[in-house]
Amino acid sequence: MTEKKSFLESIAETGKPESFAEEKFEYIHNGGKTKKLLTLGIVVILLIAAAFAITALTGRVSVPDLAGMSLEDTYLWAQKNRITLAVKNEYSFAVPEKTILAQDVLPGRNIKKNTILPVIVSLGPDPEEVIAFPDLKAMTLGEVEAWISEHKLTGVRVETTYSDVVAENQVISYSLTDGTEELFKRKNRVTITVSRGSAALSETVIVADFANLKAAAVLQWGAENGVTITLAEAFDQYISAGTVVSQSIKKGTEIKRTDRITVVISKGKPVTVPNFTAMLKDEASAWAKASNITLTILDRYTDSHQPGKIYDQSKAAGQTIAEGETIRLYYSLGRVEVQSFIGKTKLEILKWQQDVNARGANISLAFAEAYGEKGTAGTIISQSIRSDLVNTGTMIAVVISKGMRLVTPDFSGMNKEQVELLSKQIGLKVLYDFQHSEEVERGIVIDQSIPKDTLITDADTITVILSL
Repeated sequence: MTEKKSFLESIAETGKPESFAEEKFEYIHNGGKTKKLLTLGIVVILLIAAAFAITALTGRVSVPDLAGMSLEDTYLWAQKNRITLAVKNEYSFAVPEKTILAQDVLPGRNIKKNTILPVIVSLGPDPEEVIAFPDLKAMTLGEVEAWISEHKLTGVRVETTYSDVVAENQVISYSLTDGTEELFKRKNRVTITVSRGSAALSETVIVADFANLKAAAVLQWGAENGVTITLAEAFDQYISAGTVVSQSIKKGTEIKRTDRITVVISKGKPVTVPNFTAMLKDEASAWAKASNITLTILDRYTDSHQPGKIYDQSKAAGQTIAEGETIRLYYSLGRVEVQSFIGKTKLEILKWQQDVNARGANISLAFAEAYGEKGTAGTIISQSIRSDLVNTGTMIAVVISKGMRLVTPDFSGMNKEQVELLSKQIGLKVLYDFQHSEEVERGIVIDQSIPKDTLITDADTITVILSL
């Protein structure tokens, strides 16, 4: 039996195995090829990233948080980014009128340009909402104002008057213009009269704070306090039109009632009128909507402008106007097209004249009469211009038919059958009447309403009298 040797003993006898031999490593230089490939890869990645970035910047837009933004500012953002707004209106007590309530796309999301973005816009408080009607006669002026403010009432008007009976700032009376106390709605109108106390006036008065008041309220204060108020107007970027911008004497100042106060009323934001001749109709409408300006489009006939082109505007380009004003834009209809009215009535051509002249055609008509064909009486048989384009101010000569020219025959001695035959042959309208006669036998003509050999037309009617 062979004696089994250990691993170490085997090594001692035979020496180290090949696997224990010293290993040698050789460095092979590749001439920078790896570095070049790495650099090329980074460049490719950067180009791809840039392409994606350019595509994202030019073809998509990030939607901001529109909630709380005014509808005007939202339209400006949408127009700038080529987004079409789909507006849905809802009443909201908390959010002011013409303010964005919600949006269909979450803020921060990207959407494609030239797409539609639905938004919900506040109409303000619901005018149909029923409001609890308080005991007004038990309230003070401050409580009335708080009630109005709390419920955002739009139809409540407060008046003040002197009273020797009712204490100052207490309600004297009230009257409802519409609605009832049991079913009082936000929109319903009510006038509340509050006492100013005794009518005795001192020589001086404390100037009120006119901020946020309308012109009518300022003038009312002046009338009630015997102070002359002079109103002036000025544009203001932030104060809405019709509201006080400033007052010449500060609030709380004691003045004589003979003093004058100048109060400046806002004309609203200044709006600069653009040159509409460089705009398309859609662009002009978008500008008007964003600027709170009313556009009136008027089509007018012109001799020197192509149809569909704008040729004038009521407010000059560069002029400053207030929000809410109206600008009229005049678009050319070109020259006036005159159609043929042959066979039609005078009334029809007069109606056409009225229609085109309402749009600046200034067409005049000269009428004449002449004999025409059978059955043409009252219709147009000639017009100097037809089926053609003419300049504004053109006169058109029109001839109306008097009917076919006829000469009345002599019906004496004829019977009814003979009268009918002859009148049919010549196109004459005949009516019959009957009278007793001792000289003319029954059924024979006694007389005729138009004497023989009279010049008439087929539009005329002759009455023939037959004997009974």
